[in-house]
Amino acid sequence: MNRVAFTLVGAALWALFCFHTAFGQTTTTVEATSEHVTVNDELTIFSDPRYEVNFKMKPLSDWLSDLTRENRNYLVPDPVIRVLSRQVSSHEEAADAVAKAADLLAYVASPMTTLLSTGFGMSQDAADLPFKRAAVKALLNIIEDGVPPLVEMLKREGNTSLRRSAARALKSIDFRLAANASGRREVRTKVLEAEALVSAALLEWNKQEAKLKEEEAKSRKQYLLRAYQGEDSDAREYAVLTLAEEYPEMADELVPELIKLVQKADGSSRQLRAIELLGELQLKAAPALKALAEAKTNPNKDVRKAASKALDKINKALKKSQSARTAQP
Repeated sequence: MNRVAFTLVGAALWALFCFHTAFGQTTTTVEATSEHVTVNDELTIFSDPRYEVNFKMKPLSDWLSDLTRENRNYLVPDPVIRVLSRQVSSHEEAADAVAKAADLLAYVASPMTTLLSTGFGMSQDAADLPFKRAAVKALLNIIEDGVPPLVEMLKREGNTSLRRSAARALKSIDFRLAANASGRREVRTKVLEAEALVSAALLEWNKQEAKLKEEEAKSRKQYLLRAYQGEDSDAREYAVLTLAEEYPEMADELVPELIKLVQKADGSSRQLRAIELLGELQLKAAPALKALAEAKTNPNKDVRKAASKALDKINKALKKSQSARTAQP
């Protein structure tokens, strides 16, 4: 596999990992005793000393301090391809930690969240209250000590990854919950002022981010087209599948290539994805009817099932198109 193919496959795996990390976890787990509350094995609030908040075994105050310390870049093993390394910025790492911690703190502080089971010799609200107060206090610390450096990072030109981490952190802070739970008018006023500052900064960043993503999409398409037109078969196949999924307007050119993947009859994930994409292209995939019919006799049941679904979609689209033409005067 040449460098282009390796890079493309690596990028795809990393994107999958990021998607899983961001969206794969749908439940929040809480381990709670009278001495500590731990959420998702990441955020812990200890009752002694003084309800300290740790995130990933590190005091939250240290993460906040990292936002203002001199930035350091270092290499860590890639979480997907362990033989590779990726560069990490200490500012980016701290911003990502603050983002996740703020989200979990809001969960703990929410009136809807129950932390401790009854049986500690007190009511449910009384048992939970010290930990909820600690979560609110930690949120207020994030707002006071974290918002200023995060806003500065958001404005920093030339470091897209860092700016995105800062934006995620700022978006994760529940200003209204902190303001309403603070119980003091002057604190509430400061929190709402910070929220207004962050809203203005994010509004400007969102405009810049939209332009940047448009430029990145163009660059990505050009990169995929180079791989598609190249000689490396692995990179070419990956590019065909990705282009067909993201740019269906290229169907006339890509359907013959998808048919070739279907005809490989190896039961691979690429063959299955090619079959699924042909079904999604519907009318534009009419030239693939023969190849899909042959795939229905494949020894692999997953291939047969996928081919049957794709054929149904294409045939329904053909019938609908034919009925529309017949109905025309």
